[in-house]
Amino acid sequence: MTTFRGTDFQSVYATTIAATLLLADVAPAAPLDVKALYPLGVQRGETATVRVVGKLGTRPVHVWTSSDSLTAEVPDEGDTIEITANSDAPTGVHWLRLHNAEGASPLRPFVIGSLPEVEEKETNDFLEKANEVDAAGVVANGVLAKNGDVDCWAVELKRGQTLVAALAAHHDLGSPMDGVLQVVDGRGFVIDQNDDTRGNDPRLVFECPRDGRYVVRVFAFPETPTSSIRLAGGEDFVYRLTLTTGPYVDHVVPLAVTAGSTGVVRPRGWNLAGVEPTVPWASPSEGVARPTFAPADPLKLTVVTHPSHDESQASERPFLPPVTV
Repeated sequence: MTTFRGTDFQSVYATTIAATLLLADVAPAAPLDVKALYPLGVQRGETATVRVVGKLGTRPVHVWTSSDSLTAEVPDEGDTIEITANSDAPTGVHWLRLHNAEGASPLRPFVIGSLPEVEEKETNDFLEKANEVDAAGVVANGVLAKNGDVDCWAVELKRGQTLVAALAAHHDLGSPMDGVLQVVDGRGFVIDQNDDTRGNDPRLVFECPRDGRYVVRVFAFPETPTSSIRLAGGEDFVYRLTLTTGPYVDHVVPLAVTAGSTGVVRPRGWNLAGVEPTVPWASPSEGVARPTFAPADPLKLTVVTHPSHDESQASERPFLPPVTV
């Protein structure tokens, strides 16, 4: 056992306290904890300030992207990142991964779009407080941030116009929600509703019966049903709502093309007056081909290694397998 005289003990004690205080000033390294990103997209040629729900951890933080068309910068402070899409960036879902010296986040989807983007302004739960947007074409970004949350988006429509309202949340973005869309007229009556078109994500195609202001209302139930019957929400209930009376391409015919072949695809959707009836393509040797319609929803063509036909090619029947029809 070591015995200290009084002065020696005081010296050792003081040295220990100083070392303890010095270590206390050094913050421990912290890993990332990314629960969600908002908004989950940006228009081509624009920059979005994206809020990170969770913790960015110890700086520096870097962002890996699946596309050279996306660049990201993380400020030294705060909980946001700046994401920029090139003006010629391919539209559709791309992927991000945030990382620092302590680890990496899961892959996160991020959409490059062709339409102007807006973010919701709370409180927009009620019809009279709906956020006003341009029905000609916009992507409305929102979060159903708590249980019972409802978001309302108002548009002015003319009789005979066709409004396409398409919600992207669960299917492509991974939000844990089963969304619902409604169209409500100026008297408060629900005149159209959709629950599920693409998995849990709804889409409405609404033909306006008379001039006026209409509200597209968004709410959700949990992705996994529970015993309670109530509207759900949370900080990760992030969505993108496309609203447009302009061209909206749902799919093309054919849906699949043969690797290395050339030809045309025909768009199918709504408000397609003025859109080219056919678009030429030359498919790559593998992966997907992306026919371009502007403006339009992002599309993909499956590329197969065997012959692909559509029903107009009746003279080539019977088809011999392997074949895609």
